[in-house]
Amino acid sequence: MNTHHGSRVLRKGVIALCLGLFTAGAAASDWPARPIRIVNPASPGGTADGLTRIVIEKMAEDLGQSVILDFRAGANGIIGTDHVAKSVPDGYTLLLCNSATVTNAALHGKLPYDTERDLAPVSHFFETPYFLVVNARQPAATVAELLALARRSSGKLAFASSGIGSTPHLTGEQLALKTGVPLLHVPYKGSAPAVTAVVAGEAQFLFMSLPATRTFIDEGKLRVLATTMPARSPFLPQVPTMIESGVADFTASAWFGLCAPAGTPAAVQSRIADSLGRALASPDVRQRFLEAGAMPVPGTPDAFRAFFERSLRDTAAMLKALGTKID
Repeated sequence: MNTHHGSRVLRKGVIALCLGLFTAGAAASDWPARPIRIVNPASPGGTADGLTRIVIEKMAEDLGQSVILDFRAGANGIIGTDHVAKSVPDGYTLLLCNSATVTNAALHGKLPYDTERDLAPVSHFFETPYFLVVNARQPAATVAELLALARRSSGKLAFASSGIGSTPHLTGEQLALKTGVPLLHVPYKGSAPAVTAVVAGEAQFLFMSLPATRTFIDEGKLRVLATTMPARSPFLPQVPTMIESGVADFTASAWFGLCAPAGTPAAVQSRIADSLGRALASPDVRQRFLEAGAMPVPGTPDAFRAFFERSLRDTAAMLKALGTKID
């Protein structure tokens, strides 16, 4: 064995490793040195878009660099997510991840990326509470009465959703699984058509956010029976939770966060999370969130990673129980 050659190879390897660590450390200490892109994998418009724009203005002021919202919609968020997953992990390309990010991972047998391997959860952002909303013309005034009506309907009581695999769909299926009451799922192409269907009586109820239903609630066309949050919502404090209504361990919401390409330096991830947290703590930002029916949820990379991984597991278990999979 040539020990001198082996020593030279070892020295070169150690030097290369040290240089790599130094370069990564230097890059992290200099961050941000140029504008940051946040990829929204959905189309412009809607509550999430508006709230994100408000927050990134604050982050830009805080970081001293422009923060740009880059829309890359398509395939229920898969196109935009794939772009970020394959981007350079330097903290300059981020993903506005959400409930669909984990649903896609569980729903599709094949994706162009590996959600767990290729994405780094950086920070929780905000949640939009869901409410169980019924057509006001039907007789149920409580969750218990709605379930009793569903039992008598023998699987014909219909709930609407914004599409197969959407959070409203999975929340409705969760109700059926937890109570053992058969329900009929009717998917629509988006939240607005689903809400309209319940107003028209095509379906009897749905789980949906307050901004999407508030007008019809105020007009007396829809009735709110419960919220899916662990505690009562500050937006409708008189409305009980699903748990208070007798459905044990029942929670759900539409959530949003920031993810980065895997391998993004931990120091950069922490700076992103800290900046987002400061933006969300701003009184004017909190007021805008309150007006939009959303709840700011700042956090650390570790906390969001735990939440993200738990969401992946829970969603996969739910879809497996339903026998739902798209290859």
